[in-house]
Amino acid sequence: MDAFDADVLIYATIPDHPIGRRVRASFRIDLMRSVSRSVGVGSVLLVPELLSKPLRLSLHSEVEALSVLLGRLDLIPVDVAEACAVS
Repeated sequence: MDAFDADVLIYATIPDHPIGRRVRASFRIDLMRSVSRSVGVGSVLLVPELLSKPLRLSLHSEVEALSVLLGRLDLIPVDVAEACAVS
């Protein structure tokens, strides 16, 4: 299972971005499975990290695109061990 960070999800919303194309490919819907199936994991910190600026600037299409990507991830909480590893 892949783990996603904010930067690659932002690239995925940019048409024809070389990294974005590869990220979007991992989010493609497998017709043999449920549309809602998870394609990877990410931290709950992705939500404010990804959506703060587009919401503040009223970039509705970007908010929608990022929300679709977030909806396909299993978001995991940040615990003390992970927080200590980052610092």
